Amino acid sequence: MRPKLMRLNSLHQLNAASLLVASVYRFGEKIALRSANEVRTYAQLGDRTSRMAQGLLNAGIHPGDRIVLMAPNGIQFIEAWWGIIRAGAVVMPINSLATQSELLNILETSEASGIIISSKNQISLCTEIRARFPKVIIIANESDAKLEILALEDVVQESSPLEIAINRALDDPCAIYFTAGSTGHPKGIIRSNQSVVWGLGMLARALSSDDILLARAPMAHTGGSLTGPFAILVAGGSLIIPSNTSVECVIDEVQKHRVTHLYVHPTIFAKKMLQYLDGNNYDLSSIKKLQWTAGHLPEFVRNEIFKRFPKIPFEVTYGMTEASNIASFEYLPNDPSRSIKASCVGYPLPGAGIRIVNDHGIEVARGVTGEVEIFTPTAFMSYLGDVGSSQQSITKDGWFHTGDTGHLDEHGALHLDGRTREIINTGGMSVQPAEVENAIAEHEQVIDVIVFGMPHPEWDEAITAVLTLKEPNFPNIKIDLMAFCRQKLAAYKLPKNIYVIDELPRNASGKIDKKRVIEVILELKELVNQEEQ
Repeated sequence: MRPKLMRLNSLHQLNAASLLVASVYRFGEKIALRSANEVRTYAQLGDRTSRMAQGLLNAGIHPGDRIVLMAPNGIQFIEAWWGIIRAGAVVMPINSLATQSELLNILETSEASGIIISSKNQISLCTEIRARFPKVIIIANESDAKLEILALEDVVQESSPLEIAINRALDDPCAIYFTAGSTGHPKGIIRSNQSVVWGLGMLARALSSDDILLARAPMAHTGGSLTGPFAILVAGGSLIIPSNTSVECVIDEVQKHRVTHLYVHPTIFAKKMLQYLDGNNYDLSSIKKLQWTAGHLPEFVRNEIFKRFPKIPFEVTYGMTEASNIASFEYLPNDPSRSIKASCVGYPLPGAGIRIVNDHGIEVARGVTGEVEIFTPTAFMSYLGDVGSSQQSITKDGWFHTGDTGHLDEHGALHLDGRTREIINTGGMSVQPAEVENAIAEHEQVIDVIVFGMPHPEWDEAITAVLTLKEPNFPNIKIDLMAFCRQKLAAYKLPKNIYVIDELPRNASGKIDKKRVIEVILELKELVNQEEQ
Protein backbone atom coordinates (compact mmCIF):
# COMPACT_ATOMS: atom_id res chain seq x y z
CA MET A 1 0.00 0.00 0.00
CA ARG A 2 1.40 3.38 -0.99
CA PRO A 3 1.65 6.10 1.67
CA LYS A 4 -0.75 9.01 1.52
CA LEU A 5 0.28 11.43 -1.21
CA MET A 6 1.53 14.75 0.11
CA ARG A 7 0.23 18.07 -1.14
CA LEU A 8 0.83 18.51 -4.84
CA ASN A 9 3.37 21.28 -4.35
CA SER A 10 5.57 18.98 -2.22
CA LEU A 11 7.33 17.59 -5.26
CA HIS A 12 7.24 20.52 -7.65
CA GLN A 13 10.87 21.48 -7.06
CA LEU A 14 13.73 19.12 -7.77
CA ASN A 15 16.24 18.95 -4.93
CA ALA A 16 17.96 16.29 -2.84
CA ALA A 17 15.03 15.85 -0.44
CA SER A 18 12.61 15.32 -3.31
CA LEU A 19 14.56 12.22 -4.40
CA LEU A 20 13.69 10.41 -1.17
CA VAL A 21 10.08 11.64 -1.19
CA ALA A 22 9.65 10.23 -4.70
CA SER A 23 11.03 6.84 -3.61
CA VAL A 24 8.76 6.79 -0.56
CA TYR A 25 5.72 7.29 -2.78
CA ARG A 26 6.83 4.75 -5.39
CA PHE A 27 8.07 1.93 -3.15
CA GLY A 28 5.94 2.25 0.02
CA GLU A 29 6.08 -1.02 2.00
CA LYS A 30 9.24 -2.29 0.32
CA ILE A 31 12.21 -2.67 2.68
CA ALA A 32 14.61 0.24 2.36
CA LEU A 33 17.00 -0.34 5.29
CA ARG A 34 17.98 -3.39 7.28
CA SER A 35 20.44 -3.62 10.17
CA ALA A 36 21.04 -6.38 12.74
CA ASN A 37 18.23 -5.10 14.97
CA GLU A 38 15.99 -2.89 12.84
CA VAL A 39 14.15 -2.72 9.54
CA ARG A 40 12.66 0.30 7.78
CA THR A 41 10.29 0.22 4.85
CA TYR A 42 10.23 3.18 2.49
CA ALA A 43 6.95 4.27 4.07
CA GLN A 44 8.47 4.17 7.56
CA LEU A 45 11.61 5.96 6.40
CA GLY A 46 9.49 8.62 4.77
CA ASP A 47 7.32 9.10 7.84
CA ARG A 48 10.20 9.26 10.30
CA THR A 49 12.32 11.65 8.23
CA SER A 50 9.25 13.85 7.71
CA ARG A 51 8.55 13.96 11.46
CA MET A 52 12.23 14.58 12.19
CA ALA A 53 12.24 17.49 9.75
CA GLN A 54 9.20 19.01 11.41
CA GLY A 55 10.75 18.38 14.83
CA LEU A 56 13.89 20.26 13.82
CA LEU A 57 11.80 23.19 12.63
CA ASN A 58 9.83 23.11 15.89
CA ALA A 59 13.11 23.17 17.84
CA GLY A 60 14.18 26.38 16.13
CA ILE A 61 16.09 25.19 13.09
CA HIS A 62 15.50 27.27 9.94
CA PRO A 63 15.99 26.36 6.26
CA GLY A 64 19.62 27.07 5.35
CA ASP A 65 20.91 26.46 8.90
CA ARG A 66 23.87 24.12 9.27
CA ILE A 67 23.46 20.98 11.39
CA VAL A 68 26.39 18.79 12.49
CA LEU A 69 25.59 15.05 12.34
CA MET A 70 27.93 13.00 14.53
CA ALA A 71 26.78 9.37 14.52
CA PRO A 72 28.14 5.95 13.51
CA ASN A 73 26.92 4.01 10.49
CA GLY A 74 23.34 2.94 11.04
CA ILE A 75 19.67 3.58 10.43
CA GLN A 76 19.80 6.50 12.88
CA PHE A 77 22.46 8.22 10.76
CA ILE A 78 20.45 7.76 7.56
CA GLU A 79 17.21 9.02 9.09
CA ALA A 80 18.97 12.07 10.55
CA TRP A 81 20.77 12.83 7.25
CA TRP A 82 17.56 12.86 5.24
CA GLY A 83 15.57 14.49 8.05
CA ILE A 84 17.96 17.42 8.12
CA ILE A 85 17.74 18.11 4.40
CA ARG A 86 13.97 17.61 4.40
CA ALA A 87 13.92 20.47 6.93
CA GLY A 88 15.77 22.57 4.34
CA ALA A 89 18.88 22.65 6.52
CA VAL A 90 22.45 21.79 5.49
CA VAL A 91 23.75 18.48 6.84
CA MET A 92 27.38 18.33 8.02
CA PRO A 93 28.36 14.72 8.77
CA ILE A 94 31.48 14.14 10.87
CA ASN A 95 33.01 10.88 12.03
CA SER A 96 31.53 9.53 15.26
CA LEU A 97 35.09 9.02 16.56
CA ALA A 98 36.08 12.65 16.07
CA THR A 99 37.87 14.16 19.06
CA GLN A 100 36.37 16.88 21.21
CA SER A 101 38.73 19.48 19.75
CA GLU A 102 37.83 18.45 16.18
CA LEU A 103 34.12 18.70 16.95
CA LEU A 104 34.41 22.07 18.66
CA ASN A 105 36.54 23.43 15.80
CA ILE A 106 33.93 22.38 13.25
CA LEU A 107 31.10 23.88 15.29
CA GLU A 108 32.98 27.17 15.47
CA THR A 109 34.17 27.42 11.86
CA SER A 110 30.84 26.31 10.40
CA GLU A 111 28.69 28.52 12.65
CA ALA A 112 26.39 25.54 13.09
CA SER A 113 22.92 26.10 14.52
CA GLY A 114 22.53 22.58 15.81
CA ILE A 115 24.06 19.17 16.32
CA ILE A 116 22.67 15.64 16.30
CA ILE A 117 25.05 13.52 18.31
CA SER A 118 25.22 9.81 19.07
CA SER A 119 28.35 9.09 21.06
CA LYS A 120 29.51 7.08 24.06
CA ASN A 121 30.91 10.36 25.38
CA GLN A 122 27.60 12.16 24.90
CA ILE A 123 27.46 13.85 28.34
CA SER A 124 31.06 15.13 28.36
CA LEU A 125 30.85 16.32 24.76
CA CYS A 126 27.47 17.99 25.22
CA THR A 127 28.63 19.69 28.42
CA GLU A 128 31.51 21.27 26.54
CA ILE A 129 29.31 22.18 23.58
CA ARG A 130 26.77 23.88 25.81
CA ALA A 131 29.53 25.83 27.59
CA ARG A 132 31.13 27.02 24.36
CA PHE A 133 28.00 27.40 22.22
CA PRO A 134 25.04 28.24 24.45
CA LYS A 135 22.64 28.85 21.55
CA VAL A 136 23.36 25.65 19.60
CA ILE A 137 20.44 23.21 19.52
CA ILE A 138 21.65 19.84 20.82
CA ILE A 139 19.83 16.60 19.99
CA ALA A 140 21.20 13.35 21.39
CA ASN A 141 20.12 9.82 22.27
CA GLU A 142 18.96 10.92 25.70
CA SER A 143 17.46 14.20 26.89
CA ASP A 144 18.96 16.37 29.61
CA ALA A 145 16.95 19.29 30.94
CA LYS A 146 19.94 20.95 32.61
CA LEU A 147 21.97 21.00 29.41
CA GLU A 148 18.88 21.65 27.28
CA ILE A 149 19.40 18.49 25.26
CA LEU A 150 16.53 17.05 23.25
CA ALA A 151 16.17 13.29 22.76
CA LEU A 152 16.25 12.34 19.10
CA GLU A 153 13.45 9.79 19.37
CA ASP A 154 11.28 12.35 21.18
CA VAL A 155 11.86 14.81 18.35
CA VAL A 156 10.53 12.18 15.91
CA GLN A 157 7.67 10.76 17.94
CA GLU A 158 6.31 14.05 19.28
CA SER A 159 6.26 15.82 15.92
CA SER A 160 3.65 15.68 13.18
CA PRO A 161 4.75 14.97 9.59
CA LEU A 162 5.64 17.87 7.34
CA GLU A 163 2.51 19.14 5.61
CA ILE A 164 4.34 21.06 2.93
CA ALA A 165 7.83 20.24 1.63
CA ILE A 166 10.56 22.77 2.35
CA ASN A 167 11.61 23.63 -1.15
CA ARG A 168 15.28 24.36 -1.75
CA ALA A 169 16.74 25.34 -5.12
CA LEU A 170 19.35 23.27 -6.91
CA ASP A 171 21.98 25.95 -6.32
CA ASP A 172 21.29 26.05 -2.56
CA PRO A 173 23.77 24.26 -0.25
CA CYS A 174 22.72 20.75 0.73
CA ALA A 175 25.64 19.14 2.55
CA ILE A 176 29.10 19.95 3.86
CA TYR A 177 31.58 17.09 4.00
CA PHE A 178 35.04 17.32 5.51
CA THR A 179 38.30 16.09 4.06
CA ALA A 180 40.34 13.62 6.05
CA GLY A 181 42.61 16.41 7.30
CA SER A 182 45.81 14.35 7.43
CA THR A 183 47.89 17.47 6.81
CA GLY A 184 46.09 19.81 9.21
CA HIS A 185 42.56 20.92 10.04
CA PRO A 186 39.95 19.30 7.79
CA LYS A 187 38.41 21.43 5.06
CA GLY A 188 34.67 21.71 4.80
CA ILE A 189 33.48 21.10 1.25
CA ILE A 190 30.09 22.59 0.40
CA ARG A 191 27.99 20.53 -1.99
CA SER A 192 24.87 21.99 -3.57
CA ASN A 193 21.52 20.26 -4.09
CA GLN A 194 22.45 19.99 -7.77
CA SER A 195 25.70 18.24 -6.87
CA VAL A 196 23.88 15.72 -4.68
CA VAL A 197 20.98 15.17 -7.11
CA TRP A 198 23.28 14.65 -10.08
CA GLY A 199 25.70 12.44 -8.15
CA LEU A 200 23.01 10.15 -6.76
CA GLY A 201 21.24 10.13 -10.11
CA MET A 202 24.36 8.99 -11.95
CA LEU A 203 24.67 6.02 -9.59
CA ALA A 204 20.96 5.21 -9.36
CA ARG A 205 20.65 4.97 -13.14
CA ALA A 206 22.77 1.79 -13.00
CA LEU A 207 20.74 0.24 -10.15
CA SER A 208 17.25 -1.24 -9.92
CA SER A 209 14.64 -1.75 -7.21
CA ASP A 210 15.70 -5.41 -7.09
CA ASP A 211 19.25 -4.57 -6.08
CA ILE A 212 20.62 -4.93 -2.57
CA LEU A 213 23.69 -2.96 -1.46
CA LEU A 214 25.81 -3.26 1.66
CA ALA A 215 27.06 -0.17 3.52
CA ARG A 216 30.75 -0.72 4.20
CA ALA A 217 32.33 2.75 3.95
CA PRO A 218 31.90 5.38 6.71
CA MET A 219 28.67 7.29 6.05
CA ALA A 220 30.24 10.46 7.44
CA HIS A 221 32.30 10.60 4.25
CA THR A 222 31.03 11.09 0.72
CA GLY A 223 31.84 7.58 -0.49
CA GLY A 224 29.74 6.04 2.26
CA SER A 225 26.63 8.17 1.78
CA LEU A 226 25.79 10.79 -0.83
CA THR A 227 27.98 9.35 -3.58
CA GLY A 228 27.68 5.75 -2.46
CA PRO A 229 25.02 3.60 -0.79
CA PHE A 230 22.38 6.36 -0.63
CA ALA A 231 21.87 5.89 -4.37
CA ILE A 232 20.03 2.64 -3.68
CA LEU A 233 17.35 4.67 -1.88
CA VAL A 234 16.81 6.63 -5.09
CA ALA A 235 16.60 3.41 -7.13
CA GLY A 236 14.17 1.74 -4.71
CA GLY A 237 16.40 -1.14 -3.63
CA SER A 238 17.51 -2.18 -0.15
CA LEU A 239 20.54 -1.17 1.91
CA ILE A 240 22.08 -3.61 4.39
CA ILE A 241 23.97 -2.13 7.33
CA PRO A 242 26.36 -4.71 8.84
CA SER A 243 27.10 -4.72 12.58
CA ASN A 244 30.80 -4.29 11.70
CA THR A 245 32.90 -4.11 8.56
CA SER A 246 35.23 -7.06 9.12
CA VAL A 247 35.67 -9.37 6.15
CA GLU A 248 33.94 -12.18 8.03
CA CYS A 249 30.88 -10.09 8.85
CA VAL A 250 30.62 -8.57 5.36
CA ILE A 251 30.79 -11.94 3.60
CA ASP A 252 28.22 -13.40 6.00
CA GLU A 253 25.84 -10.50 5.26
CA VAL A 254 26.35 -10.85 1.50
CA GLN A 255 25.31 -14.50 1.66
CA LYS A 256 22.48 -14.00 4.17
CA HIS A 257 20.80 -11.07 2.44
CA ARG A 258 21.71 -11.90 -1.18
CA VAL A 259 23.65 -8.68 -1.74
CA THR A 260 23.97 -7.81 -5.43
CA HIS A 261 26.73 -5.16 -5.41
CA LEU A 262 29.86 -5.52 -3.28
CA TYR A 263 32.33 -2.69 -2.65
CA VAL A 264 35.83 -4.22 -2.28
CA HIS A 265 38.08 -1.13 -2.05
CA PRO A 266 40.74 -0.59 -0.57
CA THR A 267 43.57 -3.05 -1.24
CA ILE A 268 43.81 -4.20 2.39
CA PHE A 269 40.14 -5.25 2.40
CA ALA A 270 40.37 -6.90 -1.02
CA LYS A 271 43.43 -8.95 -0.02
CA LYS A 272 41.89 -10.05 3.28
CA MET A 273 38.65 -10.95 1.51
CA LEU A 274 40.42 -13.08 -1.08
CA GLN A 275 42.46 -14.84 1.62
CA TYR A 276 39.34 -15.48 3.68
CA LEU A 277 37.41 -16.90 0.74
CA ASP A 278 40.27 -19.29 -0.04
CA GLY A 279 39.64 -21.09 3.24
CA ASN A 280 35.86 -20.80 3.49
CA ASN A 281 32.90 -21.80 1.36
CA TYR A 282 30.21 -19.20 0.75
CA ASP A 283 27.35 -18.83 -1.68
CA LEU A 284 28.09 -15.49 -3.33
CA SER A 285 26.04 -16.16 -6.42
CA SER A 286 23.82 -13.14 -5.72
CA ILE A 287 26.63 -10.71 -6.53
CA LYS A 288 26.08 -8.99 -9.89
CA LYS A 289 28.89 -6.44 -9.71
CA LEU A 290 32.06 -5.70 -7.76
CA GLN A 291 32.98 -2.06 -7.20
CA TRP A 292 36.18 -0.12 -6.59
CA THR A 293 36.58 3.62 -6.10
CA ALA A 294 39.45 5.74 -7.38
CA GLY A 295 42.36 4.55 -5.32
CA HIS A 296 45.41 2.46 -6.09
CA LEU A 297 44.26 -0.70 -7.85
CA PRO A 298 47.33 -2.93 -8.11
CA GLU A 299 47.32 -5.19 -11.16
CA PHE A 300 47.81 -8.31 -9.08
CA VAL A 301 44.81 -7.50 -6.85
CA ARG A 302 42.62 -6.98 -9.90
CA ASN A 303 43.86 -10.22 -11.43
CA GLU A 304 43.16 -12.17 -8.23
CA ILE A 305 39.64 -10.70 -8.16
CA PHE A 306 39.15 -11.83 -11.76
CA LYS A 307 40.20 -15.37 -10.78
CA ARG A 308 37.89 -15.49 -7.79
CA PHE A 309 34.93 -13.89 -9.61
CA PRO A 310 35.45 -14.81 -13.29
CA LYS A 311 31.93 -14.01 -14.47
CA ILE A 312 31.20 -10.80 -12.55
CA PRO A 313 31.72 -7.27 -13.95
CA PHE A 314 34.25 -5.20 -12.02
CA GLU A 315 33.52 -1.46 -11.94
CA VAL A 316 36.03 1.27 -11.13
CA THR A 317 34.81 4.81 -10.48
CA TYR A 318 36.64 8.11 -10.16
CA GLY A 319 35.58 10.84 -7.75
CA MET A 320 36.59 12.85 -4.70
CA THR A 321 35.06 14.83 -1.86
CA GLU A 322 35.00 17.97 -4.02
CA ALA A 323 33.24 16.24 -6.92
CA SER A 324 31.65 12.82 -7.25
CA ASN A 325 30.90 10.41 -10.07
CA ILE A 326 33.27 11.97 -12.58
CA ALA A 327 34.17 8.85 -14.54
CA SER A 328 33.71 5.09 -14.48
CA PHE A 329 34.96 1.99 -16.25
CA GLU A 330 33.63 -1.55 -16.17
CA TYR A 331 35.89 -4.52 -16.75
CA LEU A 332 33.65 -7.15 -18.30
CA PRO A 333 34.01 -10.94 -17.93
CA ASN A 334 35.79 -12.70 -20.82
CA ASP A 335 36.30 -9.38 -22.55
CA PRO A 336 39.40 -7.68 -24.02
CA SER A 337 38.83 -4.86 -21.50
CA ARG A 338 40.54 -7.05 -18.95
CA SER A 339 43.84 -6.44 -20.72
CA ILE A 340 43.59 -2.70 -20.06
CA LYS A 341 45.89 -1.53 -17.26
CA ALA A 342 44.43 -1.29 -13.77
CA SER A 343 45.24 2.43 -13.72
CA CYS A 344 42.23 3.02 -16.00
CA VAL A 345 39.25 4.66 -14.28
CA GLY A 346 37.27 5.18 -17.44
CA TYR A 347 35.32 7.77 -19.33
CA PRO A 348 33.52 10.91 -18.18
CA LEU A 349 29.94 10.34 -17.07
CA PRO A 350 27.13 12.41 -18.65
CA GLY A 351 27.68 16.10 -17.95
CA ALA A 352 31.31 15.66 -16.91
CA GLY A 353 34.51 16.52 -18.75
CA ILE A 354 38.15 15.53 -18.22
CA ARG A 355 41.29 17.10 -19.60
CA ILE A 356 45.02 16.78 -18.91
CA VAL A 357 47.17 19.91 -18.61
CA ASN A 358 50.85 20.66 -18.13
CA ASP A 359 52.44 22.92 -15.50
CA HIS A 360 51.34 25.98 -17.50
CA GLY A 361 47.71 24.90 -17.68
CA ILE A 362 47.91 24.02 -21.37
CA GLU A 363 46.05 20.90 -22.48
CA VAL A 364 48.39 18.09 -23.60
CA ALA A 365 48.02 15.33 -26.17
CA ARG A 366 46.65 11.88 -25.42
CA GLY A 367 49.23 9.64 -23.81
CA VAL A 368 51.05 12.54 -22.15
CA THR A 369 50.96 12.69 -18.35
CA GLY A 370 49.87 15.89 -16.61
CA GLU A 371 47.42 17.18 -14.02
CA VAL A 372 43.84 15.98 -14.25
CA GLU A 373 41.28 18.78 -14.50
CA ILE A 374 37.54 18.14 -14.41
CA PHE A 375 34.27 19.84 -15.20
CA THR A 376 31.11 18.33 -13.70
CA PRO A 377 27.66 19.19 -12.29
CA THR A 378 28.69 17.40 -9.09
CA ALA A 379 31.49 19.88 -8.36
CA PHE A 380 31.51 21.53 -4.95
CA MET A 381 30.39 25.12 -4.42
CA SER A 382 33.35 26.27 -2.30
CA TYR A 383 35.53 25.43 0.68
CA LEU A 384 33.90 26.41 3.95
CA GLY A 385 35.28 29.79 5.06
CA ASP A 386 38.17 29.66 2.59
CA VAL A 387 37.36 31.78 -0.44
CA GLY A 388 41.02 31.99 -1.45
CA SER A 389 41.52 28.24 -1.77
CA SER A 390 38.19 27.90 -3.57
CA GLN A 391 39.22 30.44 -6.19
CA GLN A 392 42.67 28.90 -6.63
CA SER A 393 41.21 25.44 -7.20
CA ILE A 394 39.01 26.56 -10.11
CA THR A 395 40.38 27.77 -13.47
CA LYS A 396 39.05 30.87 -15.19
CA ASP A 397 36.98 28.70 -17.52
CA GLY A 398 35.48 26.69 -14.67
CA TRP A 399 37.64 23.54 -14.51
CA PHE A 400 38.70 22.09 -11.15
CA HIS A 401 42.35 21.29 -10.34
CA THR A 402 42.14 17.77 -8.88
CA GLY A 403 45.79 17.48 -7.82
CA ASP A 404 45.86 14.05 -9.50
CA THR A 405 48.25 13.22 -12.31
CA GLY A 406 47.13 11.07 -15.19
CA HIS A 407 46.80 10.67 -18.94
CA LEU A 408 44.14 9.90 -21.51
CA ASP A 409 44.73 6.80 -23.61
CA GLU A 410 44.08 6.57 -27.35
CA HIS A 411 40.39 5.91 -26.70
CA GLY A 412 39.99 8.89 -24.36
CA ALA A 413 39.83 6.86 -21.13
CA LEU A 414 41.48 8.34 -18.06
CA HIS A 415 44.41 6.57 -16.39
CA LEU A 416 45.51 7.79 -12.97
CA ASP A 417 49.25 7.97 -12.35
CA GLY A 418 49.38 9.53 -8.87
CA ARG A 419 49.12 12.82 -7.01
CA THR A 420 51.05 15.95 -7.99
CA ARG A 421 51.74 16.76 -4.34
CA GLU A 422 53.06 13.27 -3.59
CA ILE A 423 55.74 13.01 -6.25
CA ILE A 424 59.09 12.00 -4.75
CA ASN A 425 62.14 13.84 -6.11
CA THR A 426 65.09 11.54 -5.62
CA GLY A 427 68.51 12.01 -7.19
CA GLY A 428 67.07 14.30 -9.87
CA MET A 429 64.38 11.80 -10.82
CA SER A 430 60.63 11.99 -10.17
CA VAL A 431 58.88 8.93 -8.75
CA GLN A 432 55.18 8.36 -8.13
CA PRO A 433 54.67 6.58 -4.79
CA ALA A 434 51.74 4.62 -6.26
CA GLU A 435 54.02 2.74 -8.66
CA VAL A 436 56.34 1.66 -5.85
CA GLU A 437 53.40 0.76 -3.60
CA ASN A 438 51.86 -1.41 -6.30
CA ALA A 439 55.09 -3.32 -6.75
CA ILE A 440 55.64 -3.89 -3.04
CA ALA A 441 51.99 -4.88 -2.49
CA GLU A 442 52.43 -7.84 -4.83
CA HIS A 443 54.79 -9.52 -2.36
CA GLU A 444 52.91 -12.39 -0.74
CA GLN A 445 53.92 -11.31 2.79
CA VAL A 446 52.77 -7.69 2.46
CA ILE A 447 49.32 -6.82 3.85
CA ASP A 448 49.46 -3.03 3.61
CA VAL A 449 51.99 -0.45 2.44
CA ILE A 450 52.55 3.28 2.04
CA VAL A 451 55.45 4.93 0.22
CA PHE A 452 56.64 8.53 0.55
CA GLY A 453 59.78 10.65 0.38
CA MET A 454 61.92 11.45 3.43
CA PRO A 455 64.53 14.26 3.42
CA HIS A 456 68.00 12.98 2.53
CA PRO A 457 71.28 14.96 2.27
CA GLU A 458 72.40 13.16 -0.87
CA TRP A 459 69.22 12.17 -2.68
CA ASP A 460 67.04 15.19 -1.75
CA GLU A 461 64.38 12.66 -0.86
CA ALA A 462 64.82 8.98 -0.04
CA ILE A 463 62.05 6.63 -1.16
CA THR A 464 60.67 5.23 2.08
CA ALA A 465 58.30 2.28 2.41
CA VAL A 466 56.36 1.44 5.57
CA LEU A 467 54.45 -1.83 5.61
CA THR A 468 52.70 -4.51 7.60
CA LEU A 469 53.21 -8.25 7.11
CA LYS A 470 51.28 -11.48 7.47
CA GLU A 471 54.18 -12.77 9.56
CA PRO A 472 55.69 -9.81 11.45
CA ASN A 473 58.93 -11.72 12.09
CA PHE A 474 59.35 -13.03 8.56
CA PRO A 475 63.14 -13.60 8.19
CA ASN A 476 65.20 -11.26 6.00
CA ILE A 477 62.12 -9.51 4.70
CA LYS A 478 64.01 -6.38 3.64
CA ILE A 479 66.52 -8.34 1.56
CA ASP A 480 63.78 -10.51 0.12
CA LEU A 481 61.60 -7.49 -0.68
CA MET A 482 64.42 -5.59 -2.42
CA ALA A 483 65.17 -8.60 -4.60
CA PHE A 484 61.46 -8.85 -5.40
CA CYS A 485 61.22 -5.16 -6.32
CA ARG A 486 64.30 -5.23 -8.57
CA GLN A 487 62.29 -7.46 -10.91
CA LYS A 488 59.55 -4.84 -11.21
CA LEU A 489 61.09 -1.38 -10.75
CA ALA A 490 63.94 0.64 -12.23
CA ALA A 491 66.88 1.03 -9.85
CA TYR A 492 66.11 4.67 -9.01
CA LYS A 493 62.56 3.70 -7.94
CA LEU A 494 63.70 1.15 -5.35
CA PRO A 495 63.01 2.05 -1.71
CA LYS A 496 66.05 3.18 0.24
CA ASN A 497 64.31 2.76 3.58
CA ILE A 498 61.97 -0.06 4.55
CA TYR A 499 60.15 -0.13 7.88
CA VAL A 500 57.91 -2.91 9.18
CA ILE A 501 55.35 -1.96 11.82
CA ASP A 502 52.41 -3.76 13.43
CA GLU A 503 49.67 -1.57 11.96
CA LEU A 504 49.45 1.42 9.65
CA PRO A 505 47.53 4.25 11.35
CA ARG A 506 44.44 5.42 9.50
CA ASN A 507 42.39 8.59 9.57
CA ALA A 508 38.65 8.90 10.12
CA SER A 509 37.83 8.02 6.49
CA GLY A 510 39.83 4.79 6.67
CA LYS A 511 42.74 6.03 4.55
CA ILE A 512 46.32 5.55 5.70
CA ASP A 513 47.31 8.61 7.73
CA LYS A 514 50.59 9.57 6.08
CA LYS A 515 51.33 12.32 8.60
CA ARG A 516 50.97 9.93 11.51
CA VAL A 517 53.02 7.23 9.73
CA ILE A 518 55.89 9.71 9.34
CA GLU A 519 55.63 10.60 13.04
CA VAL A 520 55.83 6.89 13.94
CA ILE A 521 58.92 6.42 11.76
CA LEU A 522 60.64 9.46 13.25
CA GLU A 523 59.91 8.11 16.73
CA LEU A 524 61.42 4.74 15.74
CA LYS A 525 64.54 6.41 14.33
CA GLU A 526 64.94 8.47 17.49
CA LEU A 527 64.62 5.32 19.60
CA VAL A 528 67.27 3.53 17.52
CA ASN A 529 69.65 6.52 17.82
CA GLN A 530 69.27 6.53 21.60
CA GLU A 531 69.98 2.80 21.79
CA GLU A 532 73.10 3.17 19.63
CA GLN A 533 74.42 5.93 21.91
